[in-house]
Amino acid sequence: MTESKLQEAVALIRSGGRQNGQRLLGEVLAGDPGNELAWLWMSGLVSGDKQRYCLQKAQSLNPENAQTRQLLAKLTPPPPADPMPQDVPAAVVLEPGLQSQPEDDPELSAAQ
Repeated sequence: MTESKLQEAVALIRSGGRQNGQRLLGEVLAGDPGNELAWLWMSGLVSGDKQRYCLQKAQSLNPENAQTRQLLAKLTPPPPADPMPQDVPAAVVLEPGLQSQPEDDPELSAAQ
């Protein structure tokens, strides 16, 4: 039954019936949360965190699937750069209201 619902959902999606296809995919996944193909198809119908969730579920079911890895990599932002380069004084990165005034800091006063 699940396989025929999945096929029906895919046919609906391909013919432009995204909402009905998504509803059927939801039913498939409710009955068979281990259905990798249903998670992959669902990932194409949602966005943002929901899309990431669907792809992560599919990847957890089949870590060897290169397509899933590629799709997930497109969503995952690159790792952030070094948050604070070593040569930047701490006073530069403080919040505006927290920055020292030259008269409050002997080192800053001497530099002026």
